[in-house]
Amino acid sequence: MVKRKSIYIDNLVRIILIATIVIWSIQLIYPLLGILAWGFILAVIVYPFYDWLNTRIGLRPFLSASIITLCLLFLVLGVTFFVTNDIVQSIKIMTTRINANEQALPKLPTEIQNLPLIGNQIQTTWMSASQNLANEIVKYSDQLVETGKYALSKLLTTSRDFILFIISIILSGFLLLHSKDFMLFVRKLAKRIADENATDIINIIKTTLQNVSRGIIGIALLQTGIFWLLLSIAGASDVSLLSILALVLSIAQIGIVVLIIPVIIWLFFTKAFAVALTLSVLLILDGLIDSFLKPFVLARGLSTPMIIIFI
Repeated sequence: MVKRKSIYIDNLVRIILIATIVIWSIQLIYPLLGILAWGFILAVIVYPFYDWLNTRIGLRPFLSASIITLCLLFLVLGVTFFVTNDIVQSIKIMTTRINANEQALPKLPTEIQNLPLIGNQIQTTWMSASQNLANEIVKYSDQLVETGKYALSKLLTTSRDFILFIISIILSGFLLLHSKDFMLFVRKLAKRIADENATDIINIIKTTLQNVSRGIIGIALLQTGIFWLLLSIAGASDVSLLSILALVLSIAQIGIVVLIIPVIIWLFFTKAFAVALTLSVLLILDGLIDSFLKPFVLARGLSTPMIIIFI
Protein backbone atom coordinates (compact mmCIF):
# COMPACT_ATOMS: atom_id res chain seq x y z
CA MET A 1 0.00 0.00 0.00
CA VAL A 2 2.83 2.39 0.93
CA LYS A 3 4.72 1.41 -2.20
CA ARG A 4 1.66 2.05 -4.41
CA LYS A 5 1.16 5.43 -2.75
CA SER A 6 4.80 6.27 -3.41
CA ILE A 7 4.33 5.38 -7.10
CA TYR A 8 1.29 7.69 -7.30
CA ILE A 9 3.31 10.52 -5.77
CA ASP A 10 6.20 9.91 -8.16
CA ASN A 11 3.84 9.92 -11.16
CA LEU A 12 2.14 13.11 -9.92
CA VAL A 13 5.51 14.84 -9.57
CA ARG A 14 6.46 13.75 -13.10
CA ILE A 15 3.14 15.04 -14.50
CA ILE A 16 3.58 18.39 -12.72
CA LEU A 17 7.15 18.71 -14.03
CA ILE A 18 6.08 17.84 -17.59
CA ALA A 19 3.15 20.29 -17.42
CA THR A 20 5.48 23.01 -16.12
CA ILE A 21 7.96 22.43 -18.93
CA VAL A 22 5.16 22.44 -21.55
CA ILE A 23 3.64 25.67 -20.21
CA TRP A 24 7.05 27.31 -20.01
CA SER A 25 7.88 26.20 -23.57
CA ILE A 26 4.58 27.60 -24.85
CA GLN A 27 5.30 30.93 -23.15
CA LEU A 28 8.73 31.04 -24.80
CA ILE A 29 7.37 30.11 -28.24
CA TYR A 30 4.20 32.24 -28.05
CA PRO A 31 5.78 35.45 -29.47
CA LEU A 32 7.01 33.40 -32.44
CA LEU A 33 3.69 31.66 -33.21
CA GLY A 34 2.61 34.42 -35.62
CA ILE A 35 5.91 34.18 -37.52
CA LEU A 36 5.68 30.38 -37.68
CA ALA A 37 2.03 30.44 -38.79
CA TRP A 38 2.62 33.00 -41.56
CA GLY A 39 5.78 31.20 -42.68
CA PHE A 40 3.83 27.94 -42.99
CA ILE A 41 0.91 29.61 -44.80
CA LEU A 42 3.19 31.42 -47.26
CA ALA A 43 5.13 28.23 -47.95
CA VAL A 44 1.91 26.34 -48.76
CA ILE A 45 0.64 29.20 -50.94
CA VAL A 46 3.77 29.57 -53.08
CA TYR A 47 4.69 25.87 -53.18
CA PRO A 48 3.10 25.32 -56.65
CA PHE A 49 5.28 28.14 -58.04
CA TYR A 50 8.32 26.70 -56.27
CA ASP A 51 7.63 23.22 -57.63
CA TRP A 52 7.15 24.59 -61.18
CA LEU A 53 10.34 26.67 -61.01
CA ASN A 54 12.38 23.85 -59.47
CA THR A 55 11.36 21.54 -62.32
CA ARG A 56 12.20 24.14 -64.98
CA ILE A 57 15.72 24.93 -63.73
CA GLY A 58 16.81 21.34 -63.24
CA LEU A 59 15.82 20.42 -59.67
CA ARG A 60 17.85 22.99 -57.75
CA PRO A 61 15.91 23.45 -54.50
CA PHE A 62 18.19 26.08 -52.96
CA LEU A 63 18.14 28.28 -56.06
CA SER A 64 14.37 27.88 -56.52
CA ALA A 65 13.60 28.68 -52.88
CA SER A 66 15.95 31.69 -53.00
CA ILE A 67 14.30 33.09 -56.14
CA ILE A 68 10.78 32.71 -54.70
CA THR A 69 11.82 34.29 -51.39
CA LEU A 70 13.57 37.22 -53.09
CA CYS A 71 10.51 37.83 -55.30
CA LEU A 72 8.26 37.96 -52.23
CA LEU A 73 10.65 40.30 -50.42
CA PHE A 74 10.98 42.53 -53.49
CA LEU A 75 7.19 42.73 -53.84
CA VAL A 76 6.54 43.62 -50.19
CA LEU A 77 9.51 45.99 -49.79
CA GLY A 78 8.85 47.61 -53.19
CA VAL A 79 5.23 48.43 -52.41
CA THR A 80 6.19 49.70 -48.95
CA PHE A 81 8.94 51.93 -50.39
CA PHE A 82 6.60 53.33 -53.04
CA VAL A 83 3.87 54.24 -50.53
CA THR A 84 6.35 55.65 -47.99
CA ASN A 85 8.17 57.70 -50.62
CA ASP A 86 4.89 59.17 -51.90
CA ILE A 87 3.84 60.17 -48.38
CA VAL A 88 7.27 61.72 -47.65
CA GLN A 89 7.16 63.72 -50.89
CA SER A 90 3.69 65.06 -50.02
CA ILE A 91 4.93 66.12 -46.58
CA LYS A 92 7.98 67.82 -48.14
CA ILE A 93 5.80 69.78 -50.57
CA MET A 94 3.51 70.96 -47.77
CA THR A 95 6.50 71.89 -45.56
CA THR A 96 8.08 73.89 -48.39
CA ARG A 97 4.83 75.77 -48.95
CA ILE A 98 4.54 76.59 -45.25
CA ASN A 99 8.15 77.84 -45.07
CA ALA A 100 7.62 79.96 -48.19
CA ASN A 101 4.36 81.39 -46.77
CA GLU A 102 2.48 79.90 -49.70
CA GLN A 103 -0.95 78.32 -49.59
CA ALA A 104 -0.35 74.96 -47.89
CA LEU A 105 -3.75 73.48 -48.68
CA PRO A 106 -5.49 73.26 -52.06
CA LYS A 107 -8.44 75.52 -52.83
CA LEU A 108 -11.71 74.39 -51.27
CA PRO A 109 -14.25 73.27 -53.92
CA THR A 110 -17.10 75.74 -54.52
CA GLU A 111 -19.70 73.04 -53.88
CA ILE A 112 -18.44 72.62 -50.29
CA GLN A 113 -18.42 76.38 -49.75
CA ASN A 114 -22.09 76.53 -50.78
CA LEU A 115 -23.23 73.82 -48.36
CA PRO A 116 -26.10 75.05 -46.15
CA LEU A 117 -25.41 75.80 -42.47
CA ILE A 118 -21.81 74.51 -42.39
CA GLY A 119 -20.41 75.81 -45.69
CA ASN A 120 -19.31 79.23 -44.38
CA GLN A 121 -17.71 77.75 -41.26
CA ILE A 122 -15.77 75.17 -43.29
CA GLN A 123 -14.63 77.89 -45.71
CA THR A 124 -13.45 80.17 -42.88
CA THR A 125 -11.48 77.40 -41.17
CA TRP A 126 -10.04 76.19 -44.47
CA MET A 127 -8.92 79.66 -45.54
CA SER A 128 -7.33 80.31 -42.17
CA ALA A 129 -5.41 77.03 -42.39
CA SER A 130 -4.39 77.74 -45.98
CA GLN A 131 -3.02 81.22 -45.17
CA ASN A 132 -1.42 80.45 -41.83
CA LEU A 133 -1.28 76.75 -41.07
CA ALA A 134 1.09 77.27 -38.12
CA ASN A 135 -1.52 79.26 -36.18
CA GLU A 136 -4.15 76.59 -36.77
CA ILE A 137 -1.72 73.92 -35.56
CA VAL A 138 -1.12 75.88 -32.34
CA LYS A 139 -4.86 76.48 -31.95
CA TYR A 140 -5.68 72.77 -32.08
CA SER A 141 -2.41 71.58 -30.53
CA ASP A 142 -4.02 69.47 -27.79
CA GLN A 143 -6.16 67.51 -30.25
CA LEU A 144 -3.25 67.15 -32.64
CA VAL A 145 -0.97 65.84 -29.87
CA GLU A 146 -3.50 63.15 -28.91
CA THR A 147 -4.01 62.24 -32.55
CA GLY A 148 -0.23 62.13 -33.03
CA LYS A 149 0.21 59.81 -30.06
CA TYR A 150 -2.44 57.45 -31.40
CA ALA A 151 -0.94 57.55 -34.90
CA LEU A 152 2.56 56.93 -33.50
CA SER A 153 1.40 53.91 -31.51
CA LYS A 154 -0.28 52.49 -34.61
CA LEU A 155 2.83 53.18 -36.67
CA LEU A 156 5.03 51.36 -34.15
CA THR A 157 2.65 48.39 -34.11
CA THR A 158 2.52 48.32 -37.90
CA SER A 159 6.31 48.56 -38.13
CA ARG A 160 6.72 45.66 -35.72
CA ASP A 161 4.20 43.54 -37.65
CA PHE A 162 5.93 44.43 -40.91
CA ILE A 163 9.32 43.26 -39.59
CA LEU A 164 7.75 40.03 -38.32
CA PHE A 165 6.15 39.48 -41.73
CA ILE A 166 9.53 39.92 -43.43
CA ILE A 167 10.95 37.26 -41.10
CA SER A 168 7.98 35.02 -42.00
CA ILE A 169 8.81 35.37 -45.70
CA ILE A 170 12.41 34.30 -45.02
CA LEU A 171 11.11 31.37 -42.93
CA SER A 172 8.80 30.33 -45.78
CA GLY A 173 11.87 30.10 -48.03
CA PHE A 174 13.54 27.79 -45.50
CA LEU A 175 10.39 25.62 -45.39
CA LEU A 176 10.30 25.46 -49.20
CA LEU A 177 13.94 24.33 -49.25
CA HIS A 178 13.14 21.51 -46.81
CA SER A 179 9.59 20.91 -48.10
CA LYS A 180 10.06 17.15 -48.58
CA ASP A 181 11.29 16.57 -45.03
CA PHE A 182 8.63 18.94 -43.68
CA MET A 183 5.80 17.18 -45.54
CA LEU A 184 7.06 13.80 -44.30
CA PHE A 185 6.91 15.14 -40.74
CA VAL A 186 3.40 16.54 -41.29
CA ARG A 187 2.15 13.27 -42.75
CA LYS A 188 3.55 11.28 -39.83
CA LEU A 189 1.97 13.70 -37.35
CA ALA A 190 -1.39 13.59 -39.17
CA LYS A 191 -1.19 9.78 -39.27
CA ARG A 192 -0.80 9.65 -35.51
CA ILE A 193 -3.69 12.07 -34.96
CA ALA A 194 -6.22 11.00 -37.61
CA ASP A 195 -5.00 7.54 -38.68
CA GLU A 196 -6.68 6.58 -41.99
CA ASN A 197 -8.12 10.09 -42.50
CA ALA A 198 -4.67 11.71 -42.42
CA THR A 199 -4.27 12.04 -46.22
CA ASP A 200 -7.73 13.57 -46.64
CA ILE A 201 -7.10 16.09 -43.85
CA ILE A 202 -3.75 17.16 -45.35
CA ASN A 203 -5.33 17.58 -48.79
CA ILE A 204 -8.19 19.64 -47.37
CA ILE A 205 -5.77 21.92 -45.49
CA LYS A 206 -3.57 22.39 -48.57
CA THR A 207 -6.49 23.06 -50.91
CA THR A 208 -8.15 25.43 -48.44
CA LEU A 209 -5.00 27.51 -47.94
CA GLN A 210 -4.31 27.71 -51.67
CA ASN A 211 -7.93 28.58 -52.51
CA VAL A 212 -8.04 31.27 -49.84
CA SER A 213 -4.81 32.81 -51.11
CA ARG A 214 -5.98 32.74 -54.72
CA GLY A 215 -9.39 34.08 -53.77
CA ILE A 216 -8.06 36.91 -51.61
CA ILE A 217 -5.08 37.97 -53.74
CA GLY A 218 -6.70 37.33 -57.13
CA ILE A 219 -9.90 39.18 -56.32
CA ALA A 220 -7.92 41.96 -54.60
CA LEU A 221 -5.96 42.46 -57.83
CA LEU A 222 -9.21 42.50 -59.84
CA GLN A 223 -10.83 45.04 -57.49
CA THR A 224 -7.73 47.22 -57.49
CA GLY A 225 -7.53 47.17 -61.29
CA ILE A 226 -11.14 48.30 -61.64
CA PHE A 227 -10.66 50.91 -58.90
CA TRP A 228 -7.56 52.28 -60.70
CA LEU A 229 -9.43 52.41 -64.02
CA LEU A 230 -12.42 54.28 -62.56
CA LEU A 231 -10.18 56.78 -60.74
CA SER A 232 -8.23 57.37 -63.95
CA ILE A 233 -11.46 58.02 -65.86
CA ALA A 234 -12.56 60.44 -63.13
CA GLY A 235 -9.24 62.30 -63.40
CA ALA A 236 -8.34 61.88 -59.71
CA SER A 237 -4.90 62.78 -58.40
CA ASP A 238 -2.56 60.26 -56.70
CA VAL A 239 -4.26 57.38 -58.50
CA SER A 240 -1.24 55.09 -58.01
CA LEU A 241 -1.08 55.69 -54.24
CA LEU A 242 -4.83 55.19 -53.81
CA SER A 243 -4.69 52.00 -55.87
CA ILE A 244 -1.87 50.58 -53.74
CA LEU A 245 -3.84 51.42 -50.60
CA ALA A 246 -6.87 49.69 -52.14
CA LEU A 247 -4.78 46.58 -52.83
CA VAL A 248 -3.44 46.51 -49.26
CA LEU A 249 -6.92 47.01 -47.78
CA SER A 250 -8.35 44.26 -49.99
CA ILE A 251 -5.66 41.74 -49.09
CA ALA A 252 -6.01 42.66 -45.40
CA GLN A 253 -9.76 41.92 -45.69
CA ILE A 254 -10.68 45.45 -44.55
CA GLY A 255 -12.19 46.24 -47.92
CA ILE A 256 -11.97 49.25 -50.21
CA VAL A 257 -15.23 50.81 -48.99
CA VAL A 258 -13.20 53.13 -46.73
CA LEU A 259 -11.68 54.56 -49.93
CA ILE A 260 -14.81 54.38 -52.09
CA ILE A 261 -16.96 56.54 -49.79
CA PRO A 262 -14.70 59.66 -49.85
CA VAL A 263 -14.14 59.18 -53.60
CA ILE A 264 -17.91 59.17 -54.20
CA ILE A 265 -18.30 62.33 -52.11
CA TRP A 266 -15.50 63.95 -54.14
CA LEU A 267 -17.19 62.91 -57.41
CA PHE A 268 -20.50 64.56 -56.54
CA PHE A 269 -18.71 67.76 -55.52
CA THR A 270 -16.48 68.02 -58.58
CA LYS A 271 -18.21 66.22 -61.48
CA ALA A 272 -21.48 66.51 -63.37
CA PHE A 273 -24.33 64.62 -61.71
CA ALA A 274 -24.68 61.98 -64.46
CA VAL A 275 -20.93 61.27 -64.50
CA ALA A 276 -20.72 61.17 -60.69
CA LEU A 277 -23.72 58.84 -60.46
CA THR A 278 -22.38 56.44 -63.10
CA LEU A 279 -18.91 56.23 -61.59
CA SER A 280 -20.36 55.91 -58.07
CA VAL A 281 -22.51 52.92 -59.08
CA LEU A 282 -19.49 51.27 -60.72
CA LEU A 283 -17.35 51.92 -57.63
CA ILE A 284 -20.01 50.40 -55.35
CA LEU A 285 -20.22 47.32 -57.59
CA ASP A 286 -16.43 47.09 -57.49
CA GLY A 287 -16.54 47.21 -53.69
CA LEU A 288 -19.09 44.38 -53.59
CA ILE A 289 -17.50 42.15 -56.22
CA ASP A 290 -15.52 40.14 -53.66
CA SER A 291 -18.70 39.16 -51.82
CA PHE A 292 -19.99 37.40 -54.95
CA LEU A 293 -16.80 35.97 -56.46
CA LYS A 294 -14.85 34.94 -53.37
CA PRO A 295 -17.15 32.05 -52.25
CA PHE A 296 -16.88 30.38 -55.66
CA VAL A 297 -13.08 30.71 -55.73
CA LEU A 298 -12.76 29.42 -52.16
CA ALA A 299 -15.02 26.44 -52.89
CA ARG A 300 -13.00 25.25 -55.88
CA GLY A 301 -11.78 21.69 -55.31
CA LEU A 302 -13.47 21.39 -51.90
CA SER A 303 -16.42 19.22 -50.93
CA THR A 304 -17.64 21.81 -48.44
CA PRO A 305 -21.30 22.81 -49.14
CA MET A 306 -21.63 26.18 -50.89
CA ILE A 307 -23.91 27.55 -48.16
CA ILE A 308 -21.07 27.05 -45.65
CA ILE A 309 -18.63 28.81 -47.98
CA PHE A 310 -21.01 31.79 -48.31
CA ILE A 311 -21.42 32.03 -44.53
